[in-house]
Amino acid sequence: MLGGTLRLFAAFMLCATISAGHANASDLFQPLVMNGHPVRWFPNRAGQVVLSYAIARSEMEFDDAINCNRIRQPGNMLEKSGIDTERFRGALKSAFSSWERAANMRFVEIDDPSKAAIVIGEQVVPQGYAFSNVTPGTRVLDGYSEIKRAQVCLNPMRKWKIGFDGDRAVYDLQYTLTHEIGHAIGLDHPVARGQLMSFRYDESLHGLSSGDIAGAEFVYGARREAHGTQQHANDNHDRAPTNAHAMAN
Repeated sequence: MLGGTLRLFAAFMLCATISAGHANASDLFQPLVMNGHPVRWFPNRAGQVVLSYAIARSEMEFDDAINCNRIRQPGNMLEKSGIDTERFRGALKSAFSSWERAANMRFVEIDDPSKAAIVIGEQVVPQGYAFSNVTPGTRVLDGYSEIKRAQVCLNPMRKWKIGFDGDRAVYDLQYTLTHEIGHAIGLDHPVARGQLMSFRYDESLHGLSSGDIAGAEFVYGARREAHGTQQHANDNHDRAPTNAHAMAN
C-alpha cells in the first residue's frame, strides 16, 4: 500500500543468502504470508499462471475486504489529476508487463471486471494513497495457499502523475500500480529499502529492482522466453476472507 497504515502479516523469513554482497534474501524480497502460509496464484490445467485483469466500470463491493471494500471506475481520480483514460491504461499495462517480464506468469486484460482475477479502480471512501487486497482460497500446494482474487484501489482525492519530476508528494501511477500488483501476486514489503516493493515511495527507482525480480522468480519461477498460445486467463473470483496490504511515503 502507498500512504496508509501498514498492516503486518506473519513473517516468512528466508535464510538463503545472495552471493552479491551476502545480503539476506529477506532484505531484497519477502513473500506475502496469510493464514500461516505464503500465497501465490496457482497454475491453470496447462501448468501456466495466466491472470486476467480489468478496470472497474461501476461500483463494486467486496464485503470481507479490509481496504478497497468499495471501488469504482477511476473517472474522478483521472479528472482531478488531468490524466486521460488511455494514459492510465498505458501505465497499467506497463505495470503488469514489468512483472510479466520478471517471472513465469502472464496477464490478460478482459472487459468484465466481475470475472477478472485482479480488479483495478478508485476508492469510494478515500484513504491513504493506494491499497491492495488479496483474497486467499482454501487450497494449499507445495506450502503455498492459493490466491483467489485481488483488488487494487487508488485514492481519487490525491493528485497523481505519470512520470517522475522529483515531487514525492505526488505519486507516479505506473510506480504505484506496479507496487500494488506486486502485493496482488504475493509479495510483501522487504526488510530493507531500495526495492520497488519497499514500504516507501522512491523516485530513484526506474522499474523493478534486482530484489523485486528475485522475489517474483522465487514465487513463480524465472520467466520463460516463449509463452504458449493456448493459455487461458484465470477468471476465478470466489471470495474468502480478504486481507489488505500497504506502502507509505
